Amino acid sequence: MTTSPTKTCFEHFLNHLRRGGRITKMAGVIASRAPHLAAALIASGPVILSGVTADALGKTWDGSTSTDWFTGSNWDHNTAPNSSQNVQINTTTPNPVTVTDKTTNGTAQAKLLSLGYAGDGSLTISDGGEMSNTHTYIGHFNSLVGSVEVTGTGSTLVSSETLSLGYAGDGSLTISDGGMVSNMMGIIAAYNGATGTAEVTGTGSTWSNSSNLIVGSSGDGTLTISEDAIVSVSGVTWLGFVSPGSGVLNIGAAAGDAAVGAGELNTAKVIFGPGTGTINFNHTDSDYTFSADISGTGSVNQLSGTTILTGTNTYTGGTIVSGGTLELRGGSALSDSGEISITGGRLQVTNSETVGGTTVDGGVLAIEADETLTTGAFTLADGTVMGGTLLGSSY
Repeated sequence: MTTSPTKTCFEHFLNHLRRGGRITKMAGVIASRAPHLAAALIASGPVILSGVTADALGKTWDGSTSTDWFTGSNWDHNTAPNSSQNVQINTTTPNPVTVTDKTTNGTAQAKLLSLGYAGDGSLTISDGGEMSNTHTYIGHFNSLVGSVEVTGTGSTLVSSETLSLGYAGDGSLTISDGGMVSNMMGIIAAYNGATGTAEVTGTGSTWSNSSNLIVGSSGDGTLTISEDAIVSVSGVTWLGFVSPGSGVLNIGAAAGDAAVGAGELNTAKVIFGPGTGTINFNHTDSDYTFSADISGTGSVNQLSGTTILTGTNTYTGGTIVSGGTLELRGGSALSDSGEISITGGRLQVTNSETVGGTTVDGGVLAIEADETLTTGAFTLADGTVMGGTLLGSSY
């Protein structure tokens, strides 16, 4: 069993994982071989920042003078942090923290940045401000809240290693209006009981993960990408990494909210893990293409807009079309055994597909002329079937 890393060895623990090291147990759950994943969280408890109140090791925000990160009197020991110091932000009173204007102020720096370690904390990076650190923990400990907003063109947060929101507490990250965030590994809702929410919205807004992105490791994680924003993942995007983790990906808006413009998830693979995984397409675009390969057991919901699936998808767990149009393009957009339910909107089969059991109970199933949809058990309770050939075991 892997032992909990101390502050001293924690970075070595992370590096071991990134080089392909194996973790064998996560909070009592046996994990599969998962090199390069955020298994740094697969220790027995959250990382402890021992000694961070000592000036030689760290800084704590008190905000006694203003909101300005760079003003020394806003910190214990009356000097702003440097890149070798761990930083805690545990209060929003009397002043929350802001980082602005790199040209005038330079880059705000820290080693390990923690919000919500011993109290609720927030950080806003705006007006071209820049923050650079090694690790970021937002919502660090149980029942505590951390929030970070990166907003405006040129506003930047760079974490050279891990960015975790909802580590063991409640964490939120908002990237808007051209803000930029980058890190190696991204984790949303690390531990059981944690909640993490990331919203990336607006043209020019980006979140770049040079390794993997986990949405819902053992906690409840949500990622929403809208209005032409881009989230890039060089490795794998996981939804519901381990049970009881829950990972939700919203393209546009969350289920139940009014549809908005879609954003882009630039990743080769989306994997539903042993936890609960969900993808919601709830947008206003007329030709949104989702090209990542989707695998594992989870659900895909088409709610609004036109979504085109072009990947080689093997996921099971169900596809529900209740609004807008879901187009299957390429011949392998759905698993041969994946079940489909059409309760509204339109399922458009552009190239011949083989799928599992299919029910039409409202809406339209449209098959391109000269193409074939082969299903398992087929049920037409209500709605319309039109176009090419439908082959169903009970049709």
